[in-house]
Amino acid sequence: LGNNKTFETTSVLISQIKDKVTIEAGSNLPIIQNFLMETRTNEEFVTNLNSLKLVVGTYSIEIKMGDRILISLLEVVDTIAPTGNVLSLNAYVGDKITATNFVTNIVDASSVTVSFKENIDVAATEGTFTPVIILTDVAGNSTELTGKIVVIRDTIPPEISGSGLRDRSVFVGESFNVKAQVYANDNRDGRITLYTSGFVNFDAVGIYPITFSAKDRAGNTTSKKITITVIEHPRFVAKASTGSQDLDQFIDAIFAKYLHADMSTYQVTISLYDYGRSIIYQADGDIPNVMEWNAYSMSRALTALNTKHGNCFGRAFAMKALFIRAGIQNNIQVQYNNIHAWNQVNIGSGWQNVDVGFRQFLVSDAYLKSYALAVASIKDDEWDTTAPVLQ
Repeated sequence: LGNNKTFETTSVLISQIKDKVTIEAGSNLPIIQNFLMETRTNEEFVTNLNSLKLVVGTYSIEIKMGDRILISLLEVVDTIAPTGNVLSLNAYVGDKITATNFVTNIVDASSVTVSFKENIDVAATEGTFTPVIILTDVAGNSTELTGKIVVIRDTIPPEISGSGLRDRSVFVGESFNVKAQVYANDNRDGRITLYTSGFVNFDAVGIYPITFSAKDRAGNTTSKKITITVIEHPRFVAKASTGSQDLDQFIDAIFAKYLHADMSTYQVTISLYDYGRSIIYQADGDIPNVMEWNAYSMSRALTALNTKHGNCFGRAFAMKALFIRAGIQNNIQVQYNNIHAWNQVNIGSGWQNVDVGFRQFLVSDAYLKSYALAVASIKDDEWDTTAPVLQ
């Protein structure tokens, strides 16, 4: 009103690119001309569109126009509702059925969530149901589909089977896993846990019942029973006398504990060898001058067996007595300078050495010699042996 004036200077830039370009999600990338207000030939993208993982949203796009960098917006929209194929399902009561179980081949440019229109457990009860399934993409577009499900109750119990599901007999001292090769399978749950009740004492003669049982998730149960019978081996019968009644009786008590009639000759031999290893070495000066099987050697054998102690000669006599009573062809071998004795047996493969002192079983002369030279204070020229005695 007082006629005072103020002047300001500004500038107006007339942009030659669009403020925003909109494309549908999943469509091809726009080209440079889509962003220009008019046709031009010297513009290029600064922003690499191929590096953008385009989902629904807005992206800043830089464009070089001459010596200027201009910015436009790329808006990605999703206006198309998702599609999918609906399935008909069969289920058991209690199955966990989600909305996604009903739909396959979902197609949409953006990620899609699948849900029930109503918050329901479609497999809670028996019957036929037609739930409404909603497909919703990130832009909020949705499609309703109607599914179908037939729910039945599982009344079929599990089945217990396998080659181990049978009555069995075993000898005292033998054992096995009673659950081996026994399985529980269910028509709905597949392989399920198998339970057992009962106990088998494999060290005592008796008849032992074992019950197998299984339960599926519907509560159906089944059980099967078998019987395990633990029996004794037939008694081992002595084959020959040692010449001493006392020695025979003592050995027969050993045989009753460690041998049985079902053993092979090899098994009898190795069992007696293992027993002989339990006789502890005890050095003494009682070294026989003559290796004969007489009252003296029988007494040495009985002493070693009874006390579980003896020098190499006492142990060799003890093993000799065991082999005689068991009917195993044997003899005693002695190092030439009379400082070591051991046994030889022939169980069908020729003469082989059994030395409980050096812990060697069924080895050749050459092997026993090489072993003895390696572990004992013996010189090679001291190893010459006498011919086998006590045939």
